[in-house]
Amino acid sequence: MKARLPSITFSLDLVHHDVWSIKKLPMGPRMDPLNVDSVMITQTGSNNCDNPIQCQNILQQMQSDYSNRLKQELPYNFLIGCDGVAYEVRGWTYESGMEGVDQKRTLVIGLIGNFDYTSPPHVLIKTLKFLMKESVKRRKLKRFHQVHNLNKFCTDCVENTLIQ
Repeated sequence: MKARLPSITFSLDLVHHDVWSIKKLPMGPRMDPLNVDSVMITQTGSNNCDNPIQCQNILQQMQSDYSNRLKQELPYNFLIGCDGVAYEVRGWTYESGMEGVDQKRTLVIGLIGNFDYTSPPHVLIKTLKFLMKESVKRRKLKRFHQVHNLNKFCTDCVENTLIQ
């Protein structure tokens, strides 16, 4: 009898919200995963981070600054650092809170850092792909979905890499 190899061969490092977060904030309306057919990719515009401690410090500072102004959680479903780790913000459960996107149909994934003049590192793009695959696997994102960005950084940096 032949052994069958699993068809999914990726690994996603995902840090849950309660691990990195320093505040309990309102998350907003719940998402209906049956409607999610779009992914919006953006950047935070903050410093880049290369290790989990540095990334968590940046996330906590961003969270503190944002919540002091608007009294709610950061407007992302997930954030990804140059450490190759995905950080859950509102996750698959809640709408992102990002203005200018269709809240009910869109997962918003932010890249931690500023990529106006440089491409995101390969490990970050790899994690982005894994996160989208995991979203499809968990049935939180439709298999056939669109990927967009908010044009805050080099459009070929992400779009061309995702197509490969």
